[in-house]
Amino acid sequence: MKNKKICLFINALHNSGGTERIITLLANGLTNIDYEVHIVTILKTSEPFFQLNDKINLVSLCNHESLTSELERLKIIFALRKYLKSNEIKTIIAVDSLLCIYSLPAVLFTNIRHICWEHFNFKIDLGVKARRLARQLSGLLSDEIVVLSEKDKKYWQEKLLFKKSKLRVIYNASQFHITNNDYPADSKNIISVGRLTDQKGFDLLLQAWKKVHNEFPDWTLTIIGSGPKKDSLEQLATKLSLNKSIKFIAATQNITDYYQSCGFLCLPSRYEGFGLVLIEAMSFGVPAIAFDCDCGPSEILDMENGILVPNENIKIFAESLRLMISQKSLRVNMSNNAKLKANAFTSEKFTECWDSVLRNEKL
Repeated sequence: MKNKKICLFINALHNSGGTERIITLLANGLTNIDYEVHIVTILKTSEPFFQLNDKINLVSLCNHESLTSELERLKIIFALRKYLKSNEIKTIIAVDSLLCIYSLPAVLFTNIRHICWEHFNFKIDLGVKARRLARQLSGLLSDEIVVLSEKDKKYWQEKLLFKKSKLRVIYNASQFHITNNDYPADSKNIISVGRLTDQKGFDLLLQAWKKVHNEFPDWTLTIIGSGPKKDSLEQLATKLSLNKSIKFIAATQNITDYYQSCGFLCLPSRYEGFGLVLIEAMSFGVPAIAFDCDCGPSEILDMENGILVPNENIKIFAESLRLMISQKSLRVNMSNNAKLKANAFTSEKFTECWDSVLRNEKL
């Protein structure tokens, strides 16, 4: 068991986003194959949004919800180092390259293996210079860097100044088993799922929906998620006179009902680390329309299980909505193909890949 002690290091775990969902899936999966899993968060926040196995050790390094000084940030490094050594952790996985600013110094001059697990893509740094620095440090000092797509692996290879680290691609996985239920071909509800942030592009989706909703008055659009853009999105829906054809639903753990009953899914993101909701939808045989943003959608959708639209092209997205709504046979065919493609993204394969990385095996 000693060599199977791992630590997942993350800023916080209370949000309902894809990163938190996939960390929970990995932690639970590794616990089920006899890893001793520790999740260490920097911030002390509310309880995790997604359910963790009771065997998982969850601790916070500070007693408040934000870091307000450089001294506090320095203390995080020493607190993390102390925790890793006292618990005889074999491998630490920094979830988000930015956190390598803390985790790399914490493991200096130890035998603890360090893995950087990127959840954005290399082209996106959100204007944070520390993230750019952390990525270059990871290239030099991490034992492994795990990214979510082949496209992002290419970006890392092109931009890293130092290429000591091993770069691996591990696709995210769906938390759901592939359904045996029939696709609801007569459903007239479209769903879009994600945090209500600028990144997720729901404003673009509303503008596309504005162009077609009057042609299909019996169809509705349901946006499922919570986040800082909630009020502005609701105001935009009102401004565009969409209130009768659109619903906003808060983030929920019972997302299954929506996947099982919808006609198709939209992913209007401006950028992604991967696009987790696409593979979750495929588990239920749900076709999808997505912008071909960096990174992920082009490696999930192949025009047989969904439609890729040039990034942020609202006009073509609207045309794709019109096509998907008007052609039932297209949706049925894409649904069948989605279930087949979903076999590449099962939680079992995901856990096996990570087990191989933690054992330092070739994938």
